[in-house]
Amino acid sequence: MTQPLHRSSLTRIFWTVWGKLWWLFGIVFIGGFFLLGVKNPVLLAQLLSLLFIFIGIAMLVYVERRRRQQRQSRTWVPAQGRVLSSEVKKEIHRSGSRQGGPLNWGGITTYFPRVEYTYQYLGTTYQSKGIITININWPKKKAEAAVARYPVDASVTVWVNPEIPHQAVLEPGLGHYAKKYKLAFFISVAFLIAGASGWLIAPLLNK
Repeated sequence: MTQPLHRSSLTRIFWTVWGKLWWLFGIVFIGGFFLLGVKNPVLLAQLLSLLFIFIGIAMLVYVERRRRQQRQSRTWVPAQGRVLSSEVKKEIHRSGSRQGGPLNWGGITTYFPRVEYTYQYLGTTYQSKGIITININWPKKKAEAAVARYPVDASVTVWVNPEIPHQAVLEPGLGHYAKKYKLAFFISVAFLIAGASGWLIAPLLNK
């Protein structure tokens, strides 16, 4: 994903409010599902199944759109850019943890190469981050190798979508990234299968 240097005040306000109150929305959401599960477990199971199906469809649409953009990026316009930051983002998703306590059930570690750069196109300055149009988990060594290709302050060639100039990539075309799009596709299908299975199994809860 890419974006212009200047964000609207409304966008900044939204993310500021969300950063302060996301936990409140989470409590209300989880509490509502808990009450619904007590009163009508079949309906809850069906709603969760529909949620999984919706996520699967949304991911399929997103992946296909990004795959098409990445393939078409071979025809985008080159522009000169400069790297602002370059690092491997490490995220640990734990199934159970407690700060300063004994509870720690382990988790999954994911890595994302994050390269932020600025470039100019037709007199306008833009800022972008990422190497390709999709951002999914990378093997640690490949993420480190990708970041090493773009050190801070390095001059880089940025491939800009002439129809939407705030869309850009550092490495156009699918190339050896085709596997990453296939992985995202399989994850989307897994959500669809889980949702469909849940929908079929839900009526059995009343028996």
